Amino acid sequence: TNTDINAPTILTLDSPPRPQESGAPSASAQHPNTAPPPQVGPPTSAPPNSYHNAPPMATVATNPSAFSQREPAQSPSYAQSPSFAPTPSYAPAPQPTPQRRSPVVPIIAGVFGLLLLIGIGGGLLIWSRMGGETPAEGTGTKTNVPLGTGKETTEPNTTAEAVETMRYWLEVAAASPGTPSARVAGVMPLASGQKFKFHVMPREDGHLYIIGPGEGNVPTTFLTAKPVEVSGVDTNEVKASADFAFPNGEDNWIQLDKTAGTEFWTIIFSPTPLASPAFLNAEAGSELSAAEQSEFEGFRAEHKANAPIIDVINGADPMVSVKVPAAKQAGEPVVFDIRIEHK
Repeated sequence: TNTDINAPTILTLDSPPRPQESGAPSASAQHPNTAPPPQVGPPTSAPPNSYHNAPPMATVATNPSAFSQREPAQSPSYAQSPSFAPTPSYAPAPQPTPQRRSPVVPIIAGVFGLLLLIGIGGGLLIWSRMGGETPAEGTGTKTNVPLGTGKETTEPNTTAEAVETMRYWLEVAAASPGTPSARVAGVMPLASGQKFKFHVMPREDGHLYIIGPGEGNVPTTFLTAKPVEVSGVDTNEVKASADFAFPNGEDNWIQLDKTAGTEFWTIIFSPTPLASPAFLNAEAGSELSAAEQSEFEGFRAEHKANAPIIDVINGADPMVSVKVPAAKQAGEPVVFDIRIEHK
């Protein structure tokens, strides 16, 4: 009808031509008895499609089935579009806290180093006491040398606690004729059967007594108030700062046992002559009886409080320094042993 044709429509831009409605019946078919509308005038050519004059588009108002005949809208394809996965979020990894160095390792290293130094020092001390190589003149190591002598000491000053009463050393006979004898401190091992003699230098005048091993290692008097002639001395008196050799003489020596072992010689120094033990006033060269040995042990115990300090001095002229406690009463004897090892 004219109402359908002349109804207002909605214009859109660039809309496609209205599709032919194949299923819609014509007006003549719907109204067979109705005559077609008269032509108003000659048809004019349709203006070209333009931005302002576009062909009408089917709408719901003009053709309710228009949208039902259109193909369903397809969703846009993103197949060709690059896909972007969401960027994962990473929490920063915790930085490891540097571990503090354990103090145990430096402590162990320090203890080990200290023990090593102690071991080296002890080894050097033992080596020096065993008679190491003799240093050159003026370069020897002195131990516990009294201050005021101009000589260095490697030990704490003990002058306040002890005073030197004498020095001694051993003279060892030459191994072959024509060679000089050797001077040793008495701490290095000697050869079994070797000959030697004592050298004693006291700080004050006094009397010297020597007891050593005789036949079968029985204690025997070697020097008493009555020396034997073969000893080369006629008295046991010694002078301050004077070298007293026993036995004395070029051909007089004490010979060690030919069996390897260790011998102990007892030295007694007294500022005054000793009245007891009685065997010290008898002729030298006598073995001590059991009773005399017991008396001798009692004498040693009586003067044990005055036991001296023995220091070995190495150098061009090796010797042993004998020091006694400063509290020792004047006139008391000094008793000590000299240990001689021979192989």
